[in-house]
Amino acid sequence: MNPPCQSSLTSEAEGPIDLWIPSIIEAAQAARRTAPTDTQDALSQLRQVDHANQHAIRALVQHGLATGMTWQQIGSALGTSRQAAHHRYGSLPSPTSRQPRPAP
Repeated sequence: MNPPCQSSLTSEAEGPIDLWIPSIIEAAQAARRTAPTDTQDALSQLRQVDHANQHAIRALVQHGLATGMTWQQIGSALGTSRQAAHHRYGSLPSPTSRQPRPAP
């Protein structure tokens, strides 16, 4: 599952983001059900969950910025500081200009 990062929160291949979250949860539950003797498969499944989760977070950060959220609000929602949120996601292209966002 490789949803692209875009402000519309939809992907032609994957559908709207409200469908991504149940898919992420389902993948995590599938990884949890993996037999303990198959650690490699469980790690692979969790890597896929993490990848999907990071794409969803990036898309939501872009959407939040496009709709007027501040770095303070984004950081708070992610459980971090505004500076840490900007450091991690500030280079995402702006949904309208496709240019990196300026520092706060």
